[in-house]
Amino acid sequence: MSVKYKVASTYAPGAGKEGSKVWFPKITGTQRVDIREVARLIQRNSSATEGDVLMIVNGLVQLIPELLMQGCTVNLDELGTFSLHASVQSVDAPDKVNSRMINAVKMRFRPSKRIQKELKGAKFVKVSDDDK
Repeated sequence: MSVKYKVASTYAPGAGKEGSKVWFPKITGTQRVDIREVARLIQRNSSATEGDVLMIVNGLVQLIPELLMQGCTVNLDELGTFSLHASVQSVDAPDKVNSRMINAVKMRFRPSKRIQKELKGAKFVKVSDDDK
């Protein structure tokens, strides 16, 4: 299976719209797969029903944020690891640090080594705008 990409362009960094254009490959998404389709595909390869799979995934959706807010890093073995990170402001003294300095909280996902290895083997195929 190949990952599709198309040719895209932007202006050279720092040059603005008066600068020259640079060209690069941009990976294109062909279709979106929702949770029901994922459950149906998992059902095809296991003894679990679509409803069983949906129940487990919905349980994870509820549990992962709860565990992250408790300060846990959630490692789902061969899937990967979820963790929290904050976008913050800094100050010049420790006694000035407070919670208002946390601008945003983001969840990060680090794929497992198995998934990273699978993705390293990706093949790419160029598509034109007509091939979408």
